[in-house]
Formats: sequence, structure tokens, C-alpha cells
Amino acid sequence: MRPANRQYVAMSEEEVFEFLRQSRVIFVATVKPNGRPHVVPVWFTLIGKKLYFRTQDYKVKVKNIARNPWVACSAHAGDKYVDLRGVMIEGIARIIEDEEESRRLQQEIIARTKDLRWRAEEMPREWVEARMKERYVVVEITPLKISSWDNSKLRELAHPDTTAPKNDSG
Repeated sequence: MRPANRQYVAMSEEEVFEFLRQSRVIFVATVKPNGRPHVVPVWFTLIGKKLYFRTQDYKVKVKNIARNPWVACSAHAGDKYVDLRGVMIEGIARIIEDEEESRRLQQEIIARTKDLRWRAEEMPREWVEARMKERYVVVEITPLKISSWDNSKLRELAHPDTTAPKNDSG
């Protein structure tokens, strides 16, 4: 787990995956046909060391991944500089083709985000009906390179623990 830049303090591998388990949104960048990035926020789940998200099969990100599987993702937390933490992932994405596996993964993603999802009674009926007809796919992201930063660790470096017992035998 390398820092994104030498000015940052990296998270350990364990901290990276714990941070991702606590996050619900990642920003996923895919490559459009013209070579430009297409970046979108998605809800996701983490299984092992792979990320999974669910989306409609007609979305730009799905078409981009089908053509070019290279993706970059990021997740972050914190507002003040000394509280900023984040993870940046470069990886390979694939659309899960197996329908049973896709259904199982969709259920996991829905369960993880159920308190964030829209409720039919809050939305226009026509909109709900259109959403219910859509076909969804699951995208798997396999990380190939992970960079991270945890600026809260800078505080620890600036103010080392002063509560350790002192040796007064001097």
C-alpha cells in the first residue's frame, strides 16, 4: 500500500480494506471511446479484496467497461486536511455474465445500501415503473494497484505519544 504522494502517510493493507468496508460510495472512472475519463459515484460492496457495484445495463460505464476494462476508483472521508483519508485503486473491471452469481451479488449490494435507496412512495409512479423494467448488471473490480493516505497519522507524527512512562533512573 503505497502513498499517493510522498506528503501523505499511507494506510496499511488491513486499514485500506477496513476503510473500504466502512465506505458505501466509490467514484469509478472508465475510459470513453474518445479516450476521456467518465467518472461516476456508485454504491458498492467489498467481497474479499474485490469491489462490486450494480448498475443498469445501458449505462455509459457498462459500455465503456465492455470496450476497455481499465478503471480507476477512489473513496475518501474527512473534511479538514488533517482528517482526510482515502484510497485510490487502479484495476480491471468485468461485467458478471453468470446470472446466478449476478443475482446473488445484486442481493448483497441491495442489502448493504437498503437504507439509502429510493422508496416507491417517494417517487413519481411513471419513474418507478420505468425503473422496474430496467435490466441490471454487476461489475467486479479487481484492484491491481492501491494507493492510500491517512492524514490523521500526520498528527501522530507531529505529537508523539507523551503518555509513555519516562525512565527516571538517570
